[in-house]
Amino acid sequence: MRSKQAIRALLLGAVIASMGACARGVGVESEPGPAYAVQVANPMPHPMIVSYDDGTGVRLLGTVPPNGSARFVITRPASREISLTATDEGRTHTVNRNVVLQSGVVTEVSLGS
Repeated sequence: MRSKQAIRALLLGAVIASMGACARGVGVESEPGPAYAVQVANPMPHPMIVSYDDGTGVRLLGTVPPNGSARFVITRPASREISLTATDEGRTHTVNRNVVLQSGVVTEVSLGS
């Protein structure tokens, strides 16, 4: 009798464990879509906060250090023609650039004049 209870308990545990494994959602995605690299050079003596707009809204890319550069990856833009905006932390200096993203090439953008 005890062995039947032990077997039932083991079977019940196995069924519950397998149900939990089946219930978990698994994220499946098809092709990741196009990705474009942008290299932003900042010749100014202060960091610049960079964002872009592809026609669907503004998205933050990150910060480019003073007298430095940073590379950003833009995935699945609504358009390959984007508006890139860089501003300092105090929002006293803003630079706007129109950029055409190119597949397989790092698009270089300078925030200098």
